[in-house]
Amino acid sequence: MAENRVSQQDWKPFEVVESVVESLQANGFLHPTEVQARSLVYLQSRVDMVIAARTGQGKTLCFGVPILDLCIRRIEKAKDKAEEEGEEHKFSFDGVCGLVLSPTRELAIQIKDMIEAVIP
Repeated sequence: MAENRVSQQDWKPFEVVESVVESLQANGFLHPTEVQARSLVYLQSRVDMVIAARTGQGKTLCFGVPILDLCIRRIEKAKDKAEEEGEEHKFSFDGVCGLVLSPTRELAIQIKDMIEAVIP
C-alpha cells in the first residue's frame, strides 16, 4: 500500500477540478493533510471509506472535496451540453450530489461552514 503513504505538495495528483483547487488554496489549504492525501487517492473511484483521525486533521475535506468536485463536474457537463445545443445554461442539479449526516447540530454547522468556505 505504498500509494497510500503519499505526501503531496499540492492537490494536482488527485485530479480535483481546478476551480476547487484554487478555492482551497485561496482559503489557506495549500496542500492536503496526510489523512486527505490517503483518502483522495480514491477520489475518482467513488469508493466508500471509513476515516479515523484526530480532531483538526482535515476529515471534513476528505468528503467535502469529492462532493464539491462531483458537483462542479456535473455543472460543467450540463453547461457544455447546453452550449452544444445552443441553449443558455441554467444552474440546476438533477439529483442529490452529496448527503452529509452529522450526530450533532454543532458539528453539522462546522461541516457546513467548512464546505461553504471552499466552494469556488
